[in-house]
Formats: sequence, structure tokens, C-alpha cells
Amino acid sequence: MNVEQESQAIWEVKKCVEDALNSGDAKTLRSTFAEDPVFVICNGPVVEGLDAIEEMHVEFFRENPGFKTEFKRQHISFPARDVAIETVSYIDRFPGQPPRYGGDTTFHLKKNGKWMINFIRMHPSEPNGEAKNSNSIAPPHQFELIPTDNPKKMSEEVYQVGWIRASLPGDESHVQMIAVEMDEPDNNWPQWGLNRQDVNFDGYLDIGVCRHGGAKWGRYYWYLYDPDKMEFYTNTLTKELSELTCAGLKADPKTNRIRRTQFIGAEIKEYTYEIVDGHLRLQ
Repeated sequence: MNVEQESQAIWEVKKCVEDALNSGDAKTLRSTFAEDPVFVICNGPVVEGLDAIEEMHVEFFRENPGFKTEFKRQHISFPARDVAIETVSYIDRFPGQPPRYGGDTTFHLKKNGKWMINFIRMHPSEPNGEAKNSNSIAPPHQFELIPTDNPKKMSEEVYQVGWIRASLPGDESHVQMIAVEMDEPDNNWPQWGLNRQDVNFDGYLDIGVCRHGGAKWGRYYWYLYDPDKMEFYTNTLTKELSELTCAGLKADPKTNRIRRTQFIGAEIKEYTYEIVDGHLRLQ
């Protein structure tokens, strides 16, 4: 497999999408998609199927005459010979408005020697700034939170309380079962959902689950994303993060700092951390 050649072929597909968006050509845009595509709009609906995606863009072009966009590739990887994951940033321009910055993650499949788009997830679009976290690219995975009825004691203060099933749309062969381990045998953790932030500031959103300790505090357990392997992992940093109790935890990609809030009595205190050589450092 010639990675450089295949990467260029995929970029030509993406440039075809860019040209179709700039010319208001919904038919050409449709031709870049595979048979049963999925289009996930940030803070919006999930659009499935060729007809629905074409109709969505026809309506978009009707409502936004003069729309222009510009793509820039951020990353591409090949988990299999005929599968590629590509992330791009973009600048959207609507007449009379400031530019908007965002991006998307695209899942490509190669069929009959031709690369086609099978899945797109858009990322937040923001005015007057860098691509929101051009830096915070969302992995294309779908997640299922699976608690266990009988948490397993792994060591003195560690219990396995379930799994996170991370899969790629359209590729059931690439499934990662992530063991969720906490300091208490809490099997109610899925009700709090996934927290998605770029806690190691590498440009990709990581995932975290929470064990709530009451109305005013909780503890987060994080899994970092490896875009080359397209898998999630833990390390020293995630262990240090899991040792922090907090009322809230916010990773700020503009400053590369983590802000932690905590109740001390009736007061709420804020602490700021930076990451130095893979470790948390309190400022």
C-alpha cells in the first residue's frame, strides 16, 4: 500500500467536497459519499442516507447564497487497507458575517478501487478565532457505556465497574472494550454520561467518566485518544487526574491549562494545573 498515494486520493475526494460546497452543487457532493452514509451535525441532527444528505445541502445552499469554505487537512490514518480516518479544519465564510472556524472527522472506505465518504462528524464552528480547538478534533467513534451488576475488586482500592465499548461506524471489526476501573464499586456511573475534553492538549478529544460522591464533588477517570492506533489508553497523567476530587474540571485549549473547582466548606475554590513532562503541576 502506497500511503502517500492513497492519502492524496482521499484529499482529492475532500477537495471535491470543498468545490461542491463553494459552487452550491448538491449532486456532486452526493457523489462523494458511499451507499449508506451518516452525517453528524455538531449540536444538530444525525442525517442518514444519500437522499437525506443531498436534500440537507440543497436546503443549506438555498438559505446561504454566496457561502464559501476552505479546508485544511490536520491528520489522516489508515486502520486497515481500505479504511481511512481523516480530520480537517475549515474556514466558513457567509456573506456579511465574520469567518467561522471549525472542522470535521471523515471516515473513508475504499470500494472497487475508489475512496468514498461513509461517515462525517462535524466539530463546533466558532466566529473570530482559531478553529475551535483546531485542536479539539472529535474521534469518529461511537460509544456504549456498559455497567456490570457485580463490580470486580482488582486491588485494595480498585474495582472494575464495567466497560466502554468504542466502535467505528461501518467497521465492526475495529471495536475496543475499555475496562472502567474506579476506587469504589459504583455501577451507576453510566447515568452521568461521557465527558469529552482534550485533557492532554494533543489536539484530540479524550473521554472521561465520573463517579459522583455527592452533590458537591466527583472524581473523573480519563482515557486518552491515540489517533494513529485509533484507540483509547491510560497512563500516569490519567492516574493523577483520577486522584483529584472536584466539583468541576475544565481543560482550556487556549491556555493549555486545567481548571479544577472544589468546595471547601461553603466556599468554592479554583485550582489551575499545567502539564509538564506528562505530569500535573499545580500553579
